[in-house]
Amino acid sequence: MHREIHFFAFAGAAILLLLSWNRRQEVRVVIAVFLMGVFLEYLQHLIYHNTMEWRDVRDDALAILAGFAAYRLAGRRNRFFGAIETHRP
Repeated sequence: MHREIHFFAFAGAAILLLLSWNRRQEVRVVIAVFLMGVFLEYLQHLIYHNTMEWRDVRDDALAILAGFAAYRLAGRRNRFFGAIETHRP
């Protein structure tokens, strides 16, 4: 269940891409969300004196990439179908 929580949290955070206006801003959001995950894991390491959980960082990165891919695919699909609907006779 722990890994699933990471996946949904960081894939959901990647949906902040909806606030982006261009590709550069999308990349900045992806990097910012990833760095937030690394920072949170590092804080847990400092506060609780646990070992650094690199698997969680990896899971966060994969979730962010999945969220970004879903965002890009959904945007392309919407643009494609929108173009078809507007060009009907």
